[in-house]
Amino acid sequence: MAPIPGLHASAEKQLACPPVRLRQEHADILIEQFEQTAAYRSWGLMAAAIMANHIHLVVGVIGDPEPETLLRDFKSYGSRALNRNWPTPESGTWWTALGLASQAG
Repeated sequence: MAPIPGLHASAEKQLACPPVRLRQEHADILIEQFEQTAAYRSWGLMAAAIMANHIHLVVGVIGDPEPETLLRDFKSYGSRALNRNWPTPESGTWWTALGLASQAG
């Protein structure tokens, strides 16, 4: 699909500050923290993909917790790990306001 310059320009105007772009060193810290968080919560971290502008985690859990609980914990502990190593982004957070937590049937 060809780029749409007008769409890109419109999206950039809506940004309150520069977007966060994760680098390899961020991913290294995050994967370690995600493994620790999962182990502490007795969750199984089955797969993780950390890209420059988003993250995917596949987590196995016992019971039926709310997906938002898992999302909150991974984001919270991930933020702490990143903040120990780098300044907090200009936006005040490493994450978007919302995340998509889904549950496989």
